[in-house]
Amino acid sequence: MDKAKTEGIRFVERSLLGTLVLKPSLYINNEKILSIALFSSEKNRKLFKIITDLYSKDEEIDYNLLSNRVAQDIGIDYKTLDSNYLAMADSSKFDDYLKEVVEYSKKSTLSKAITEAKDGLLADEPSDIIKARLMTSLQDNEIEDAQTFHVSEYIKDTMDSVYKAMKSNGLSGITTGITKLNERNGGWQGGDVTIIAARAGLGKTTMAMNLALTAAREGNPVAVFSLEMGGEQLLLLLAEIITGVETEDIRGGRINEDQVKAIEEAMTEVTKLPLFLIGGARPIEEIITKIRFLNKRVNLKMVLVDYLQLIQSGKRMSNRNAEVEHVSRQLKLIAMPNECNLSMIVLSQLNRGLESRADKRPMLSDLRDSGAIEQDADMVLMLYRENYYDHECTDNTTELAVMKNRFGKTGVIRLTYVSRKYVDWEGDINQNYDPDRYTESGEDIPF
Repeated sequence: MDKAKTEGIRFVERSLLGTLVLKPSLYINNEKILSIALFSSEKNRKLFKIITDLYSKDEEIDYNLLSNRVAQDIGIDYKTLDSNYLAMADSSKFDDYLKEVVEYSKKSTLSKAITEAKDGLLADEPSDIIKARLMTSLQDNEIEDAQTFHVSEYIKDTMDSVYKAMKSNGLSGITTGITKLNERNGGWQGGDVTIIAARAGLGKTTMAMNLALTAAREGNPVAVFSLEMGGEQLLLLLAEIITGVETEDIRGGRINEDQVKAIEEAMTEVTKLPLFLIGGARPIEEIITKIRFLNKRVNLKMVLVDYLQLIQSGKRMSNRNAEVEHVSRQLKLIAMPNECNLSMIVLSQLNRGLESRADKRPMLSDLRDSGAIEQDADMVLMLYRENYYDHECTDNTTELAVMKNRFGKTGVIRLTYVSRKYVDWEGDINQNYDPDRYTESGEDIPF
């Protein structure tokens, strides 16, 4: 490689490093590609090491801490850091920077291997030795995933799941807290996407928080993304679920000393749980970045998103259906075993069209905005409660309809809904109960 090319690539490396410092999502989203071996100069390699160290401790980089580390470890003062790295940052060109740096690194590896082979030929070394050295050099420096995708690579994890299910009464994943649902899905599984759909105000968020609390109490790291509620609101909902004290009474100050003590104990409990609450509207790109970051830090097992139709995309789409399809697919991809390998539970609204039907029980065609929601999901659950529509109805049970189940049966699970909790129904299963009542005319329920 000539001197001009070397100087040029170091300029690109500095631009890439400066951009990494200023925009953390770029590091998190490209972590599998970025490595210290990509950088051609010792200073750039050391700076990259400092950046990765700081990102491992926090989501953002403290500039003062970065400056001190750089000055101490590399001998670059803050003015040089600013002018030679940060001033050259451009997030819109990051993909180009990375592509050029990776390509240069690969060519450098090839050049070094070819030079060593030539030296061996000139020294009249045996061809087998030259070939072996050449192969080793290329393999040691190859920037690729080591997985071969042979079937044998999946056997251990698959059999571990089989043994776990056998030893724990069919529960191979994270318990849902609902006996009949555990029987349908074996618990929440890594890589699966579950849609929970219902009309507004029927209890989707409450169910999501019940599921999150159950999983976190079992020691599973859980992240909840709520696009319409803040962290404090979610925490109050958790307090109501745990204590039975209604949120409106808490906010209105209509509580006694015993209830305050119960709430304090609930707060003490949840602070010890591996539960992360992220409130407020965010684009899908930011949600994916935060999932990757939390997964790296705590090895997430479950993510709940409330709710799908509120998520926007930073990319320009032709229409809302295309945007929802893009969001749905991104959530599916990040949950996959080759990504974060977590259980993704996504809440979804239903179309208002069902309100015009005599029977208000939802169907798959009622999923709002895009058929991709159903397509990407491994399981679709729909909530229905009779007293939601008939205010004189005293039945407090909720029907949890399993409308799609890629790995098991569909049908209806009946739950009791009391004090913000969903629990197994203890009634007679043959009384006023039809587990196959949610069949759409002319449409097979997919599985």
